Amino acid sequence: MTYWRMRIRDGKGGQDLWPICQEHEVAAITYDGIRDIDLRPYSENLHPPSWNQINGSAAKTSLSRFAWQIRGGDTIFVASHGEIVGMGHPSANSGELGYRFDPNSPIAPNDGVPWHNLIDMDWETSFNSFKPASMRAPLLHSCRPAPDPPRAFCRSAALRQIRREHSALSNQFKTWLKDAHGIQ
Repeated sequence: MTYWRMRIRDGKGGQDLWPICQEHEVAAITYDGIRDIDLRPYSENLHPPSWNQINGSAAKTSLSRFAWQIRGGDTIFVASHGEIVGMGHPSANSGELGYRFDPNSPIAPNDGVPWHNLIDMDWETSFNSFKPASMRAPLLHSCRPAPDPPRAFCRSAALRQIRREHSALSNQFKTWLKDAHGIQ
């Protein structure tokens, strides 16, 4: 299992899309050059022809990790304004890639241009935000549990993790309450 941290916003300091992604139970990412490109036929070693239109190596690294490294069984923490505001698990089976391309994606910032690169998520609905010791990691950063004490971020993430099955069940129960009884 790998822990990931990402921001879900439209550009540096742009619109925070975490609430929209949480509502639609997905994580999303996009950059100029790949907005309408399905990355499934490609890999970390074989990029789409428009790959070089992505500005900066950090953006390319984040997109590469999102499309070809995040798997079922991993945990994603969502960062916003110096805090970790959300946590969830890709809905994919354990070990399977979570990435998918959705031409009809509901995720769009105020400019109305949809973000098609998604990972279906089981977001933890009772997650309490917290301020980690450090937010200096790259945009989409991973850390793996290690025999030695992991860095402060991994320690904080591990302390707040709950079982994936509980998160999925909680989300299903919440949906049932809303649909069957109108309770929100």
